[in-house]
Amino acid sequence: MKIRKSFRNLTSSFKAPVIAVIGGLLIGGIIMLISGFEPFSSYRALFDGAFGGKNSANLVGTLVRSAPIIGLALAASISFKAGFFNIGGEGQMVLGAITAAIIAIYAPFSAPITAVLAVLGAITVSGCYALIGAWLDIRFSIPLFISTLLLNYPANYFATYLANHPFRDLTTGEVQTQRIPAALQIPKIIPKTQFHAGILIIPILVFLAAYIFKYTKIGYKLRMCGYNKNFLTYGGVNTVKLEYGTLFISGALAGLIGVLEVFGMRYRYIPGMLTTPLYAWTAVTAAILANSNPIGVLFSGFLLAAIQNGGYGMERTSEVPREISRVIQAVIIMIVCAATGLKRKNVSSRKEG
Repeated sequence: MKIRKSFRNLTSSFKAPVIAVIGGLLIGGIIMLISGFEPFSSYRALFDGAFGGKNSANLVGTLVRSAPIIGLALAASISFKAGFFNIGGEGQMVLGAITAAIIAIYAPFSAPITAVLAVLGAITVSGCYALIGAWLDIRFSIPLFISTLLLNYPANYFATYLANHPFRDLTTGEVQTQRIPAALQIPKIIPKTQFHAGILIIPILVFLAAYIFKYTKIGYKLRMCGYNKNFLTYGGVNTVKLEYGTLFISGALAGLIGVLEVFGMRYRYIPGMLTTPLYAWTAVTAAILANSNPIGVLFSGFLLAAIQNGGYGMERTSEVPREISRVIQAVIIMIVCAATGLKRKNVSSRKEG
């Protein structure tokens, strides 16, 4: 009976996302028809662009692109699950990346010590930056989703200033920091690709978060806080400390993703390297699509990365604009939000009845 109930709950939780994906693809196909494109061949090109077809490099590219999306989606899910809407992952990731780059370049220590200092410095800076949003919420009742959203901008501008002025690599004509030492660069697992060993950390963090949420006391508090914050307060739990702790962990995780991008991909900080691909905003979509389920973000993050990566392939081979892939993503999230709203409305109606 327990196995049957667990399976029923699992299929129920994935029902809305599956319907949303199908709906997104159908509406995307309709838009292609209206625009004069053939949907079946276009989607075939999207599939090949995402998963490789005859070229497995496309699948590797999708995996590489999905790593920061999944990591940031996990960071967002941790806060969403507890009812604290941190959508400042972009700014927190950027500050973590620039902090790690500066420490890696200028710290006068051996590579192992410098690597530890870079990671600790990055997660501390990004975690503390997320605490500003929590403080504004607790002290001045400014909603978290507004404060964390707005805090993305000063973080980006400040990181750009650092890379353009005090820490700029003057040997090049580009706005960027110097290259981090070779000893600190994360090695590639698959030769001649961007698939580095740091990507393997992401699924470990996902399963660790899933375990904490399901089997630990703090995980129970976070879940209950998301369901009913007043219930926890009545039970004697200090929700102020819980909010500060949750935001710090969420921000620190976003900063860690920035570290992995610097140490495993570009080997320096370049303004726009983390913001232009829209990792953070795609991650928020992935977190909502997965209903803030840590395991779910593995699938939703990979799916959205595949749609984005496939969109480039579709544009190259079938001349369908890659913006269609963004339309598909938008439709998917709209359907999920609508389904969630209807579910809550039905639950409220049953309670009133």
